[in-house]
Parts: sequence; C-alpha cells; structure tokens
Amino acid sequence: MTTSQVSSETAESAGKTGQTAGMQCRLTITLPIALIALIACGPATITHAAEEEAAAPPPPPDICRSRDSSGNIVFSDQCGDRREEVELREATMFTPPDTRSKSARIAEVPHTPKFIPYWRLAITGPEAGENLRDNAGNVHISVRIEPGLQLGHRVQVLLDGKPVGPLSGGGIQLEKVDRGEHELRAVIVDAGGQSLQESAPSSFMLHRVSKLHGKAGR
Repeated sequence: MTTSQVSSETAESAGKTGQTAGMQCRLTITLPIALIALIACGPATITHAAEEEAAAPPPPPDICRSRDSSGNIVFSDQCGDRREEVELREATMFTPPDTRSKSARIAEVPHTPKFIPYWRLAITGPEAGENLRDNAGNVHISVRIEPGLQLGHRVQVLLDGKPVGPLSGGGIQLEKVDRGEHELRAVIVDAGGQSLQESAPSSFMLHRVSKLHGKAGR
C-alpha cells in the first residue's frame, strides 16, 4: 500500500467519523424537543381520551333466549351453552306533540266578553215631562234595565250631561237640584269606563219656593 492510498483511507475514515458525530449531534438536539412536546401534549391528550371513555355509555348486555322446564320461553342476560343469543333492535322513541304551547298562547290572550245590547234601558222616574215641587231640591231618579247587568258593567246617570251617582238598587237620590228644567240620561259603561249603550233622554221640571218672593219658582 502506498503512502497516497493510506492518506486517502485516513481521510475517508475521518469523514465518516465526522458524519457520525454530526448525526449524533442532530439527534442530541432533536430528541429533547420531541420529549418536551410529548410532555406538554401527552397529559391533555390522555385526560381527554379518558373523559370520552367515561362519557361513553356502557355496551348493552347480551340477551339470550332459552326454555325452562315447562317449555316457556325465558329471556336472560346469563347466557349458557343451551341458550340462543337474541339480537336486540334499537328502540323506537316516540315524542308526543307539545300541546301546552298552544294552550299557553290561548291563555295569554285576554278574553273579552262579547257585549250583548240590553233590550231595555230607560229613565222611569221622574216621568218624562213631569213637574216636581221640592223646596230642598230633592229628586229621586229611577232606572230600569233588562236583562240584568252583565259582568263588569254598571249604570251611570247623567244630569244635564254631568255624571251623578252612584246608582244603588236601580235608583239614585239627588239633593239640592236647582229649579228649572233638567235632562236625564242613563248610560251603560264597562269596567274601563267606556260607554256601551245610552237610554233616550228624559226631561222634568223642578219647582222650588223663591226666598225673595215667597212663591214657587217656575
């Protein structure tokens, strides 16, 4: 072997040694990074997998069919050699329609009773065109209504367009009414004060003794 051949083999051996050292260096650098990634991600991945496994429902037990000593078919989860395994089908679930939502919507809508007009509503006292004499100005007013008052309704009496009252037992007693001609009217109002029906107007004349002349006023 010549001197040049020895030098060539020595250089080649040194090159392989350098490559091996470089590979070992790269492995030394790369390996800690992989370990760090495994340490960082490993516990979370393991924990997530454990949670999924715990959340999964347990598999259904095997159901087997056999016959007892009387020949009756018996189903059991204890499967022996003479028992035939039964394949269970997935149960069909039926959800009835929710009717409560419709009932709730109906209940939320306020129910307003339909107004039925009264076939009679009139001022019966004083009579239309009647002349009354009362120095204190007392006047008794009577109202007739048929049929009876509906739920939430009341009668409001108007004297010359102004409300007076309240009406009690179909009548109302007024005091200190001025002498002269007056007009009466009966009105049916609901709970909100809205006018629903009015009677025909009825007029009367009240006479009182004048203190100045000592005579009844006309």
